[in-house]
Amino acid sequence: NLAQSLAFQGKFAEAVPHYRAALALAAEGEPDRLAVRQDAPSEAGAAAGPVEGAGALPGVWFNLGVALENLGRMPEAAEAYRRAVEENPADAEANAAVERLKGE
Repeated sequence: NLAQSLAFQGKFAEAVPHYRAALALAAEGEPDRLAVRQDAPSEAGAAAGPVEGAGALPGVWFNLGVALENLGRMPEAAEAYRRAVEENPADAEANAAVERLKGE
């Protein structure tokens, strides 16, 4: 998706509104339109593939947190990571991010 592509290019400020748009689609009951991937890009520079549906929400929240953290927007990043953990409590990476930003 566009947000992931921008984030992989280090264009975090441009990616944030696209992550928020994906979350808005899910809130409107259209999670099947989401296509996000938390994986690092392949050697060719493209994401390995989409993860679709409501199960994609933790990845969207996590990736939004990464983008916000890279922009120095720590309180917003911490909240996004917390939302990722709410959606998927078993996500070790999101849990680690919540711990790292505790107090933000």
